[in-house]
Amino acid sequence: MKLLALTLGLFAATAFAQDGAEPETRDRHYGEAVERDGSVIIDYKPSTEEETLDEPTYLQPIEQLLANPALITSLASNADAINRSVESVMDSLFYSLLDNERAFKLTEHSWILGSMKRDVYSAPSGSYVVVDRVALGPRYARELTRVHGMPISLGIDGTVEVAQIYLRNDGMRLAQQDALPTWRRWLNNWFGLVPLLSVGLPPSFNQNEMYDPLRQIETPFVFPLDAGSFYDMAIGSIRSYSVSGGVQVPVDFGGILDRSSRDLLLKIGNLSATVPYAVFKRGDYRINVLRRGEHSAWVGLKETSRAGHIVSPFVGSQYFLLKGALAATFFGWHWVWPGISVGVLPVNLALEQAFAKLYDQVYEYDLRKLPAREAYENAVRGDFLPSRERYLDAKEKGEDTGVTFHFTRTQQRLEEIVRNGPNFVVFKRERQGELNDSEIEITDVDGKFYVLETSRETNDKIADVLVGEEERRIQQAVAMKVRRVLEENPQDKDPDFSYVFDAGPDPIGLAVNLSIQDRYIDVGEYDDYIADLRFFSKLPLEDVPSLPLKDRELENAWRRRQFYAEPTQNIAVPHVPATHLGRFGAQTSMHFSTAAINRILEQPLGEKWRAFAKAFGADEVAWSSADKRASMGHSAQWFKAFLLFPLRLFNVRVAAADAIKETERAIGAMERVRLLESPRAKLDEFRILLDTDHPERLVRALLELAELDSVPRRVSFSVQPKGAARQAIRDAFRKLDGMIFTGGGDFPEPTRYARSKKKLANFYLDQPRDADSKPNVARVLVGTKPIPESVRNLSVDPEDGEEAGLDRTQEYVHLTISVSQVPPRSGVKLYVRVDQAGKIKIGKLALAEKVLELPSPDEAQTEVIQAKDGSMHSASLYEFFLSGPLSPLTSFMFDRSIKDGEELQVTLAVSADGNVWSDERVAEFRYTKGRLEPIK
Repeated sequence: MKLLALTLGLFAATAFAQDGAEPETRDRHYGEAVERDGSVIIDYKPSTEEETLDEPTYLQPIEQLLANPALITSLASNADAINRSVESVMDSLFYSLLDNERAFKLTEHSWILGSMKRDVYSAPSGSYVVVDRVALGPRYARELTRVHGMPISLGIDGTVEVAQIYLRNDGMRLAQQDALPTWRRWLNNWFGLVPLLSVGLPPSFNQNEMYDPLRQIETPFVFPLDAGSFYDMAIGSIRSYSVSGGVQVPVDFGGILDRSSRDLLLKIGNLSATVPYAVFKRGDYRINVLRRGEHSAWVGLKETSRAGHIVSPFVGSQYFLLKGALAATFFGWHWVWPGISVGVLPVNLALEQAFAKLYDQVYEYDLRKLPAREAYENAVRGDFLPSRERYLDAKEKGEDTGVTFHFTRTQQRLEEIVRNGPNFVVFKRERQGELNDSEIEITDVDGKFYVLETSRETNDKIADVLVGEEERRIQQAVAMKVRRVLEENPQDKDPDFSYVFDAGPDPIGLAVNLSIQDRYIDVGEYDDYIADLRFFSKLPLEDVPSLPLKDRELENAWRRRQFYAEPTQNIAVPHVPATHLGRFGAQTSMHFSTAAINRILEQPLGEKWRAFAKAFGADEVAWSSADKRASMGHSAQWFKAFLLFPLRLFNVRVAAADAIKETERAIGAMERVRLLESPRAKLDEFRILLDTDHPERLVRALLELAELDSVPRRVSFSVQPKGAARQAIRDAFRKLDGMIFTGGGDFPEPTRYARSKKKLANFYLDQPRDADSKPNVARVLVGTKPIPESVRNLSVDPEDGEEAGLDRTQEYVHLTISVSQVPPRSGVKLYVRVDQAGKIKIGKLALAEKVLELPSPDEAQTEVIQAKDGSMHSASLYEFFLSGPLSPLTSFMFDRSIKDGEELQVTLAVSADGNVWSDERVAEFRYTKGRLEPIK
């Protein structure tokens, strides 16, 4: 603590010494957050007892409007739930304005369909990934005949799609506006509508979703067909175009429903039922361009051919609220807003099976070289032959062509996809399971090699209007390194081939990954996630922060309030809810080597049953005994799985009921894998093993059978505190950010196949793009101080302050910011936004939003910061007044809110170039009578 106090004293003295004043000596309490990189410290000035007695009791605005104490407490307790409910409405109400579709009819059965769509994804860095798509193509659909009331149709479609994928955040949006002409700035902001909406709408309204509609319109015209247009792309952004088409023959078995069944569905809730079954054939040709660096362009080619069939039973109804509330006419083109889509879908299921052929190819070009520019311009038009030739010139002749070949990959695989997503308006539970069986041929710089792979991906999403969306994804993949062996067949000109295991070490590997993402959790959900991660990884995770389910200070305040409440006016008051924490993310990885897999397979049959019993919470003794497994009581457990099977239509799966079915299937596959020799035959059985409805239970059973020291495991966390929890709870939760737990030794070195998959992942359209290094707000100190004689680091004319009547005795809100990782001789842009804070954010008020220009690190003072990993590095110090006459954010509304002592939320981020921005730091406080106070 002495070292902590000394560090804080030096930091405060440095800030005040810039103005020639003596360091202030009053006691300050900062907590443990000061020693961590990225902390926000608020210097709340303690009140004396006399001041506390003289001050009136503070009531939140919503409480002043309501007289019933039960309603008051209920609203305060469920404030976060109300916020998220409003956010869902805002999302549907405004962002669909940029999603438009238009059909141009050609004949009775054919038309041309054009569409524009913008999707925005949250990135871990706090930025947003914007995906603008424009598509155009012909459609043909016609009913051919009817058989017993079932329509049989023919559908043909073709589409040309162009997309651009780029990062955007609030700081980037404001910084880029400075370089735009006035007309474009007004157009980007919808002639002032977007800023106006952002002032009064809840925080869920994201200006980045509607900002710059012209960029969406220009998407088809900005594909980088030459080096000049490539340099117009931002680093890390992607441009993509594709040509796709297909034919399908659907049959709707819903037509066989009798009249009474259809009438019953209408009476239940205006529901309709369809059971379409279709046979299809589709193809897609896509080229992606990624600006990897200043002069580095990656061009990827992906060809896909799929043939298969799909059945998708559907029982439900779709409603469109406020349909036609907005409309426009422009040069004869009529647009009507389709409204807010609300679905009641108790059964929404899709079962798809297809045989797919995929081809991937990736080249890299250094556009400073003339041969690379020429090869690039041919590649983006689909001709990769010059790229191949320039690469061979570099490899065989030693010429510096600037063209690098990464790999080509050819896959033939069987795909099985199951999607299940019932939706009851306010609640949705979705599961998508994809099971693939692939034969892969890859050519890289070291030559050609082959891989057999079977993989299973299970993606669960749960969403409702109160708690938002949470996603849990489990990926399992068995990869085999093999060689092709030709089989001599003199009667056949095309000899067959078979696969044998590669002679190298570790020919079989099982990789498992679990990803959890939840935008908003409370302590109860936090405890459940930690328990799930312990179960899945079999790691103790001993050092994770332990948080109380409910805020003890709020509970004490609740008890005091109930003690003094009038019983006749306090009939029912809900208790303090679980504390809301913020955003939560976790990643778990593990790898089973060939030796670990063989150890699992060689375990006795009884031990295998015992391991699965532990994983499913069943009777280990009974399941491990062969006699008891042969009993009638053991076999009767099948009835539970049979009776609950219909619940799968509603995406409900009960592990205890499915235990017997899952275990017998898995152990049977393991026994067959152990006995088989052929790689292809083993792969088929591994596919059965991974095909499970409870992948987390399967992984736990494998860990029970394995020697834990031989299975590398890793769990990492990323969190972002949000909400109105006390600073101490937010700091405790923030400690989890960046924590990593390992066990079982080191992971093996990446194989050639793993490296090729990692390179290809750069082109996934749903992956967030960000720079490798970016500035960082290492620390923020929020305090108060009087107006100094001079103000450093921000250009403010002292004479203006004197004319405004500066009171040099009053203290104003003052911010000191430590900024690291800014390039030397580079200016610093500081994004500042001040909003009204408070618990219930049905409507917010944006008080100020601005990008400030700060000097380069060479001109600023520095300090030493300790990062979360313990390393020490230097950071530049900047300071400015947030309130008062010298504040660069001053305005009538802002000054009025400060004067009235309203609750404030300050958001800060920094950038060196206006394009790559740091993670945002947020502080919430009140400023009353020259004193900072926490939000109560």
